[in-house]
Amino acid sequence: MSLKVGHKGEAVKALQSQLCALGYRLAEDGIFGYNTLQAVRDFQKQKQLKVDGVAGPCTMAQVMLALGTLRIPETPHYQMSEFISAKDAEAIRNGIPFIYYENLQTLMNRLEILRDSIGGQPLVIRSGYRSPDYNKKVGGAAGSQHQFAKAADIYVRDYAISTYELAQHIMTDDALKRLFGGIGLGSVKNVHVDIRAVKNTGKPTLWWYGSKSWGAWERAT
Repeated sequence: MSLKVGHKGEAVKALQSQLCALGYRLAEDGIFGYNTLQAVRDFQKQKQLKVDGVAGPCTMAQVMLALGTLRIPETPHYQMSEFISAKDAEAIRNGIPFIYYENLQTLMNRLEILRDSIGGQPLVIRSGYRSPDYNKKVGGAAGSQHQFAKAADIYVRDYAISTYELAQHIMTDDALKRLFGGIGLGSVKNVHVDIRAVKNTGKPTLWWYGSKSWGAWERAT
């Protein structure tokens, strides 16, 4: 959600409170008027953001970072930038919405566990977060977990371990399998993993694309 001139309510009041905590002098009245506009512009200029006076996802994330109430997701082997496609204009422009940071941190943590389980072989993120427009453009499902920073399409660098072998490794290890609520199989390019809630059966949601069987997939890789 973006806040701009004319908006009113608790979200605007919360923004005003945050800006006041950063030293801006504002009435916390829940009305996005001229003074709030100027404060947002000044903050954007200070942080070298686009100075448009609109408190969008990128500006709000920077406000929270300045207050110390938000932590950028990262692990020893993963940075947030790896999860943004070079072709996703919206994500490049606005970044990953901060409301999904916790999802991304959890996904990174679980990928670290998977990475360790294959002897530290580097896992490459072929596709991570997708903005809704980009997800539609690439033919992703309407409810794709990629849109919530919960999913990654991965492969081992230089295919030192094939996608078939990587999937077999996950699917035959109960501890690893429980880390991912959704697993997409059959592609020679990547394995899809996501952190959706695991079904009541305790088993991940599975689907096939590309090769439609383990035998065909093994032959293709």
